Amino acid sequence: MAEFHRSFAMQPLPITCNFHHLLILFTLLLSFVHPTNSQTNTNWFCGTSATDASLKCGAACPTGSGCPLGQYCFSGINSCSTTTSSSRYCGTNLEDANAKCGVACPTGKGCPFGQACFLNTICNAWNAGGSTSSSSSTTSSTGTIKTFGHAAVEETFQSIKDVINTKLFLYETPGMQWLPSTVYRFDGFFDGLQLMYKQGVNGKKIYMGGNDPDCPHCHMYGLVNIAAFLAQAMKETIRYDACDENSWDRVGDKKMYPIANACGQLGQSYQDYHCKEEERFMECEVDINMSINAVTHAKWWGAPGPLFCGPKTQYPHTGYWDFSYECNNQWANPPESCDVYEGQKGGKHIDDAPYANAAGRTDVEGCCWWGRGVIQTSGVCNFGKLNYFLGKRAYDEGRESRYPDIDFCKDPEAICANENYKELKWIAGFFYWVDQVQPYESDGWIYLDELRKFVDGGMEGDAFINSVSGIVNRGCHNPPCGTGELDGGPERAENFFKILKEMTFAWVDVTPPATPPPTRMPTPLPTLNPTKEPTDPPYPALTPRPISPPPTSPPTSPPTSLPTPSPTEQSSVKEESRFIEYKCGDGVEAGPQTYIDVIFAYELHNELETAASDALKEAKKLMLDDIARRIGCNELSNRKMQQSESDGDDFSNIIGITSSRVDGLDLDVAGCTEEVQLDTQTTCTPAKGGFALFAKSGTDQNALNGISDRIKSIIEKSMADGQYETGSILKTIYIGDRVQTTPDAINIYSESEPSKTAQ
Repeated sequence: MAEFHRSFAMQPLPITCNFHHLLILFTLLLSFVHPTNSQTNTNWFCGTSATDASLKCGAACPTGSGCPLGQYCFSGINSCSTTTSSSRYCGTNLEDANAKCGVACPTGKGCPFGQACFLNTICNAWNAGGSTSSSSSTTSSTGTIKTFGHAAVEETFQSIKDVINTKLFLYETPGMQWLPSTVYRFDGFFDGLQLMYKQGVNGKKIYMGGNDPDCPHCHMYGLVNIAAFLAQAMKETIRYDACDENSWDRVGDKKMYPIANACGQLGQSYQDYHCKEEERFMECEVDINMSINAVTHAKWWGAPGPLFCGPKTQYPHTGYWDFSYECNNQWANPPESCDVYEGQKGGKHIDDAPYANAAGRTDVEGCCWWGRGVIQTSGVCNFGKLNYFLGKRAYDEGRESRYPDIDFCKDPEAICANENYKELKWIAGFFYWVDQVQPYESDGWIYLDELRKFVDGGMEGDAFINSVSGIVNRGCHNPPCGTGELDGGPERAENFFKILKEMTFAWVDVTPPATPPPTRMPTPLPTLNPTKEPTDPPYPALTPRPISPPPTSPPTSPPTSLPTPSPTEQSSVKEESRFIEYKCGDGVEAGPQTYIDVIFAYELHNELETAASDALKEAKKLMLDDIARRIGCNELSNRKMQQSESDGDDFSNIIGITSSRVDGLDLDVAGCTEEVQLDTQTTCTPAKGGFALFAKSGTDQNALNGISDRIKSIIEKSMADGQYETGSILKTIYIGDRVQTTPDAINIYSESEPSKTAQ
């Protein structure tokens, strides 16, 4: 039987934690038993479960550590240990390892920082002459499903029900752990899917690829369509485990969260989002006496409580949520406790004076129309359409109604709170998809045509999913389009391909259709999202707002990013999956590669409402852009740093940088060690940063060590100068080589020498 070896996941500690908290955490670390670093095991592999590890034979963990985020180390995976060492190669994922066949890892370790060792690759070890005999091959898939058309789509999803619940529908905790969602589960998703492809809304249905028996691959169109939908849902709401919109817009002189955010955030007014004139008969009337409380909310320390609405007779004015307030104070008179919501650890409503939201509201009267559901449906128009086509109004007016007892205009919270119809949170999202995404057509880009092209072309590249993400997040297929850059593009693409990977058993060879492809979806009438009045703020109604602010672009002070290299430049920046790779000059060479791991410790202070993982990701991107610019990975002619900093330094041998997109927790310590005085409370995360520098073959090892030391000094100076600080990152402190303070701490990074050459 496989045994479970889990690396201790340390929670980021608020700066206000006391010695007692640290003592408890230190005691836990002392009691943690794990294999020593000197122990190697050939049958230990990473996975979300023992079954997952044995099926994938992916990343090896011979010392009991080093698994990717969300995976754990399992022993006794004998089905993987028979793999020959010559097929083990490093990469950011299995596909990357197969494509590069670059750094071999016959012992299961020794990969560059940010990469893991993968078994069962198509590569062979480098021979003495420096060439490879590896060859790529394409296996013709015959599929294992027994049905076709709509039934094949249902069969596929039923087959991966457990995978969806345990590996795909995950949310991120404040401590950077990924756990199965409590809000979004397979049963609700599948019930909603069946309703929306069998019955639909006003003749609009989820596209499932058709039911043509002469088109054995057409079910793949439906699977990819739904995978694209789920990829957006996993980014927008599932990762936050929230159904109701969170309060996330901080405004005003105190930079607090107005209670009136329920009326709208970023200057919006949800109750004023009317339908087009010819559709206004469908929208909900605003009832100023309506009183509703949201049922979900953010969960970080001091997070604002659930949104709520009510008349002015009940709330004459509204104040703000103080996220830094210490609510557990037994010494106060009278004693205070955290009782606004379950699990609350900090924060408090402050209502001693009116505090306006971004639109100037200081009340919550008629403000019951915030975003709900997997794609955050909001506004009187959208809820009105749901009621008109699916709810009580349809029943009262003699039309077919799926939910005759639910009045979405009187109880919009039914989407999140109704336990009898858990699919409702999905129905609202599917309604948006059939109304806005499937019929999308602009400047020659037609969603359903591009979907079929993607499948027929072998499902390669991320152009399709990036365009879909643009439609959902920014209202166009080619952002920026007047509303800003695409938020979370890499994460959405990663979600998409993660879903497709789990459905590979359903793929079959694509054959030319015997009949013309299905006709495109007709122009929808009515549309889901309203046309705004000229006075509305410039935010497209069809764009679902994230339930927390984009981590890299807060409204108040977005960080500066490097200019995109021009097409004539020979270097490029390639983003894929959870890793980022900078190529300089001709890029990484074929054959044995020389590289060095640049590893250092630092401490990061971020605002309490920002997830530590988001802050670490933002800081990592700033560091990588800084180093890439200085080394010359963005301009071929800029091969040296500025003269004032680079006397005697030559980075011309550096040909690439590879790194994970986010640094991990530093498990060698029980918490942050450096004291810092800031004007506000923060979360402090001890982090272990790093990346791999690739150099030309034959580069002197002493030279590589010198480059590594120089780059560390650059990062240290940049941190001291505040170059990596943003609206959410308040302070970064360089630690360097930290002295280990916990016995036998587990190293979550590759156990490798400072520099090496793959043999």
